[in-house]
Amino acid sequence: MDKSFRAMIPAMFKQMQSQLKDSAALARAKELMTYTIESTKGIAKNMLNEDMVLLYDKYFNENEINDFIAFYKSPSGQKLIQVQPDIQKEMMTLMFQKYIPEIQKTMKARVEELKAAEKNKSQSQQ
Repeated sequence: MDKSFRAMIPAMFKQMQSQLKDSAALARAKELMTYTIESTKGIAKNMLNEDMVLLYDKYFNENEINDFIAFYKSPSGQKLIQVQPDIQKEMMTLMFQKYIPEIQKTMKARVEELKAAEKNKSQSQQ
């Protein structure tokens, strides 16, 4: 889990660099991001050790849990554990490069539409 969180930081920082040109603002944003990730790791560990145990107990029986354990002990399971942070890092990079800009563009367009509609409504009421 620690490796996964560490893998996310470079992708997030790269995205911030493209949006923040002021080096002081970038430094503050990186500090805030690092602090937030460190805080989130503690919360995630509690979630895994407490809440996930209850959820797995709710949805899986002992035999199924033993199957998971056997899988994660297998060579394929060990490989999944090993490469999962790299997969997550690449997914974060893809998300920030490919999808977040599109979401931002869509949201900006919608905000502009709402502003224009509000302006038209105000003008028609006058």
